[in-house]
Formats: sequence, C-alpha cells, structure tokens
Amino acid sequence: MSASALLLHRRRQARPKRALALLTLLLIVGSVVHLGLGARWIAPETVLQALFHYDPRNFDQRIIVELRLVRLAAALLTGAALGVAGVLLQTVIRNPLGEPHILGLNAGASLAVVGTSALGLSGMTPGRPLIAAGGAALLFGGVMLLATAGRGGATPLRITLCGVALSAFASAVTAAILILDEQTLLAMRTWLAGDLAGLNWQILRSADASGAGRWPARAAYHATSERSGAGR
Repeated sequence: MSASALLLHRRRQARPKRALALLTLLLIVGSVVHLGLGARWIAPETVLQALFHYDPRNFDQRIIVELRLVRLAAALLTGAALGVAGVLLQTVIRNPLGEPHILGLNAGASLAVVGTSALGLSGMTPGRPLIAAGGAALLFGGVMLLATAGRGGATPLRITLCGVALSAFASAVTAAILILDEQTLLAMRTWLAGDLAGLNWQILRSADASGAGRWPARAAYHATSERSGAGR
C-alpha cells in the first residue's frame, strides 16, 4: 500500500471517531441546555451544581434532579434502545431499509392499543406496553408470512414491500377508529404522541435493569451475524 493510500485509509477511519466525538459533545451541551429550559428558567451554573454538588434544599436543583433529569435520562435510554433495536432488526432481515415504521411494528402496536381501547379492554395503562408489543409482533409476523408466500421465499425487497403494505392498512384502520370514536381519540392522543411525564427514578431503574442485560447479547448476536455474513 502506497503512502497516499495509507493516508487516505487513516483519514477514512478517523472520520467516524471525529463524528462520534462531535455528536457526544453536542449531546452533552444539549442536555445541559435542556435541563435549564422549561416553565422555570434555570441558569447553566445551577444545572452543573445540581449534577455535581446536589443540594436537596435548593428548589431549582430539586426541579432538575427530580423532574427534568429523570425525563432526560428516560429519553436517552429510550433513544439508545430504539437505536440498538433498529440495528438488530436490519441485521436480522439483512436490509438497511428495515425499520419499525416500514416493517409494520409501529402500525401494529398502535392498532392493537387503539383497538383494545375502543373495545374497553385496555383500561389499565400499565398493560398498554404489553398490548403494543403483542400487536407489533402479530403484524410483523403477518409481514414475514406474506413475504415468504410464493416462489423464492422471503427476500429483503419482498419483506420491505409487504411491510409497507400492511403498515398502510393498519394505519388506515387505526385512523378510522380514531375518527369514528372521539372518546378513544382523546384517551389515546397523548399515548400515541409519546409522553415522559410522571416518570421517577424507580421506574427508570426498573426499565434500565430489564434492558441492560440484553445489550451484550444483542451486540454478540450482531457481531456473529456480521461474521457469518462475511464468510458467505
């Protein structure tokens, strides 16, 4: 390898590291700004004091630690989990276009929760995540079943097209229910949009403990899939 080619190779390897460092810096700055914003403005120095020298007697610091920091941590944890889930989903179906919206997972979850709510079967809010997971699994199973039908079996393109079709159908049914049932619309509007209110550190620790153990397994699965794919 010539000197110019080696230099170009090193530059290409350094780009992801620089991008990661820049994104990390932006995330830290954005998090500090977020903790100061809200109905009550809190100065950045007070935010830093709350993070490193917390004083429970200080009202502003209590707002940061007990309210805003919980929501920020929940948002970061959710975003990281969704990112890992997206990579895992793309690895399983071997398609870079594979994501929950295209493959029907989002539409299936929404339809399941909205449908059971309209029928009066999901009155308990804690049960909605399980209902959503079941709906997402059922619709994704339908996508895979439809994609494997016929000659050739399931291919990345067929999975994507079947996912788009079933996703559009489920979204149309969900929209029809919400249009015809105003009570369900009012009850589901906040849930469908997403809400981080009402969280506390105990709930967040439970979510973190339930998901943290799966991360090494997911990483190992991804690495194994990459090696098996490269060996083919």
